[in-house]
Amino acid sequence: MNKHLMIAWLLVSTMGLLGCEQSEPNKPANIEKPVAAPVTKAPVKKVSTSTVRSGKVIYELHCAGCHAAGLGHAATMKLELARPEGMSVLVQRTDLTSAYIHHIVRDGLLEMPPFRPTDISDEELENLAQYMIKQGKAYNQQETSHE
Repeated sequence: MNKHLMIAWLLVSTMGLLGCEQSEPNKPANIEKPVAAPVTKAPVKKVSTSTVRSGKVIYELHCAGCHAAGLGHAATMKLELARPEGMSVLVQRTDLTSAYIHHIVRDGLLEMPPFRPTDISDEELENLAQYMIKQGKAYNQQETSHE
C-alpha cells in the first residue's frame, strides 16, 4: 500500500472511530446547549472551631510509625538495644515526664527530628504527653495485675 494512502486511511478510520462529524463549511455543527440543573441548597454542616488534636491522634500520626511495639519500628528497636528491658516502647514506660516529652519532641534526639509548633501545637504537645503518661500507667497496672 502506498505510504500516503495508508496515512489517509488511518486518519479517516480514526475520525470514524472517534465519532467526528464534519459539517459543511458554512453550516455550524449541530451543538446542543446545556440545560442548567436546578439549584438546591445543601444542608449546612456545623464545622468544629477546635483544631486541637488529641494526644492519641498526635501519637498515631507522628510517633507510632517509629515508636510502636513490634518489629519494623526503628526507634523501638534502637531503644531496645540502648535501654533496659521493658523501656523500648514509649507508651509502656512510666519514667517519662511531661517536661521530658516536651523537650524531646521540640528539640529532637539522635535520628528523631524536632517538631515545630506548626507541626504540633503546644496544646497538642501537652495532650500527647498526657496520653503517653496515661498509657504507660495503664499498661503497667495491667502487667502487675497479671502477675
